[in-house]
Amino acid sequence: MKRIYIKDWTELKPYDSHSITDNYYLKICNEVKKVLFLEYGEVLAYYLNENDIDLMSCFLVSYFEDIISETNIFTAFTNKHQNLYGKKLPFYNTTEYFEDEINIQDVQFLIWYFLNTIQDEQFVNPNKEVFYKMANDIMLILEDEYEYAPENIVLKKYYTLPKNETDFYKGREMVDAVLFRSYFFHTDTYATLLEREEEIIERTENDKNLLSYLRDNRDAVLLSAHTKLLSLKGNEWVAEIIGDKHSLYKDFKNMSPKIKGYFFTKGKIKTLFF
Repeated sequence: MKRIYIKDWTELKPYDSHSITDNYYLKICNEVKKVLFLEYGEVLAYYLNENDIDLMSCFLVSYFEDIISETNIFTAFTNKHQNLYGKKLPFYNTTEYFEDEINIQDVQFLIWYFLNTIQDEQFVNPNKEVFYKMANDIMLILEDEYEYAPENIVLKKYYTLPKNETDFYKGREMVDAVLFRSYFFHTDTYATLLEREEEIIERTENDKNLLSYLRDNRDAVLLSAHTKLLSLKGNEWVAEIIGDKHSLYKDFKNMSPKIKGYFFTKGKIKTLFF
C-alpha cells in the first residue's frame, strides 16, 4: 500500500501553496486510507483502483476539515436538503443528528456519493451494510481527532465574502472555487470541466486560440452547470454557503444567466450603453 502525498491532498484545495494545517490532515488521510485499503479493499475494488482510494480518503477527510474550519460547504448541502425535503440527508435516518458536527450518516452518505460520481458504470446502493461499517470505522478516526483538529484559515478565505463586497469578479471567483476547487464537487462539476477541456485540446491543440477556448469553456461551465446533488447552479451554491443573513444572498440567488453574442452599440449615456 503506497502512501498519500501532499500533492494528492492539495488536489482538492482551491490554493496552490500549502496551508500550515495540510500536513495534519494528510496524516489523517493516510489513516483513513489504511482502513479503506486493508479492511475494505476487496469491496472497493469493484469500483475503484488504488489512486481512486487515495482520492476517496482525501475527500472524506476534506469533509472533516470543512466542518472543523466552518467553510460551510457540506452544511450548505444539508441545510438546503432540510429546506427541500424535511430532513438533513437522503436515504438515512437523521433523527439523531448533530448540526455543525461530524455525523456517521454524513460519512455514509459521502461514501455513497463519491462512489456514484467517480464512476458511472455501476449504481451503488446507498443502503449496503458494508458502507455503514466503513463509515463507522472512519468515524472512529475522526472522533479521536475532533477535539484537536485545527481550523484551516486559508481554506476558509476562499469560501467567504465580505458583506460589503461589490466586485462582481470576486463573487465569480467564489463560484469558481466552489464548483471547480472544492472537495465536494471534485468528482462532479470539476470532472465535467476536465472532460470538456480534454475534448477542446484534442480538437484544437495546435490552434493559437486554444487558451481563449479553454477560458470560454470554463466560463460556460461555471455559469450554466447544474450539480448532480440537488441540481443547483454555482451561484445558488454560493448563496447557500454564505447564508440567507448575508447581504449578498439574494444577489447570488437571482444572478441571471450570462448572455453571449455580438451587439451593435448605438450610443452611451455616462456608463450605460444602448
